[in-house]
Amino acid sequence: MEWISLVIGGAQVVVGFAGYLQSEPEHRSLTALIPAGFGLIIAISGAIVAMAPATRKHAMHAAATAALLAVVLVGGRAAIKFPEGNKLISFGLTILLNVVFLILAIRSFIEARRARERAASANGTQVNT
Repeated sequence: MEWISLVIGGAQVVVGFAGYLQSEPEHRSLTALIPAGFGLIIAISGAIVAMAPATRKHAMHAAATAALLAVVLVGGRAAIKFPEGNKLISFGLTILLNVVFLILAIRSFIEARRARERAASANGTQVNT
């Protein structure tokens, strides 16, 4: 899952900077870099797991939380004022990348839980929630 977070986080950084650089210089706003911020959080979480596997649970939950916030905030902004032009592409890619990441993260969390339960039942112990 750490490699997926590095790829999706990196893609969001590209989306953020592309959205910023595609704007006309006199209309550039730092808010165009919001996808890059969420992407950095997700990518850094993946890098932390790659360097310290013991942090997997906490780092991946932080990445999933960042992805959820990105979907809610960007989607909410799009619902308030529908984006046009390059903003539509940036909003759409940000939402798509984060929804894909959330689906993969949730599937990974479920599989990790099932693996712990299988291991616990094989050992005759109980899994803490």
